[in-house]
Amino acid sequence: MAAGDVTVNVIKTSAKLSAQFDGIDDNVDLGSVTALGTSDFTYSCWMRTDKSQTNKDLIGKGNWGGTTGVRACISQTAATTIQFLAGASSATFGSVADGQWHHLVGIRDSNGLRAYLDGVLITTTLISVVDLTYAGNMCIGARHPTAGYWNGSIMGVKVWTKALSDSEIALEYAGGTTLTSLQSYHKLESDYTDEQGNWNGTNTGSIFTNREGLVSNEYKDNRVTANDVYLIAASKLGQVVTTHIEEA
Repeated sequence: MAAGDVTVNVIKTSAKLSAQFDGIDDNVDLGSVTALGTSDFTYSCWMRTDKSQTNKDLIGKGNWGGTTGVRACISQTAATTIQFLAGASSATFGSVADGQWHHLVGIRDSNGLRAYLDGVLITTTLISVVDLTYAGNMCIGARHPTAGYWNGSIMGVKVWTKALSDSEIALEYAGGTTLTSLQSYHKLESDYTDEQGNWNGTNTGSIFTNREGLVSNEYKDNRVTANDVYLIAASKLGQVVTTHIEEA
């Protein structure tokens, strides 16, 4: 088979998108949303980064005041380590800044903090529940609109006013959605709309890019034989990619 160029339209239903944040000033401001107080809550999102960064938030609400900080966030706290933070306590997801997509779930309830990575419980931290009421805005990709900017890709951000069960976490990791007590759901595939409530986001700087694994499937669909060699690339919204394919 002769080598040739194949044009692949990556903007298809199967080529889902995610929001890309530059770590400089990008953020999605959700406004002053429901106060968490002392209630149970759960955060979850899909994320990917290969950047080493410190005290940068994927989901941020609150301030950083040492051990007295009022905060409820998923944060890359040191180098490649990502943690779930509530008040002065934390539960770690481990070192997950490896360039791969991961699903994070952070839970606070009367039993403490729990951090789940890709559907598996990684850390449990026993705590005394503290009041996390905070008047400031909640953000995606930053601690708040002016600080803690994170560098990487995020999609599927959800917030519940309850602690998810293990079976519900498994459902979320498999691509489902637990609707009970779901307060907000930002897909971050093509806009910043809250699919569940009224926490619509105001975007500053972030853009939508294709998830590379799904783009690669578009290339595979256009191979002539199973032995064809093809390139994998990311594409910004609206682009059509042309790649060279040849038989191995």
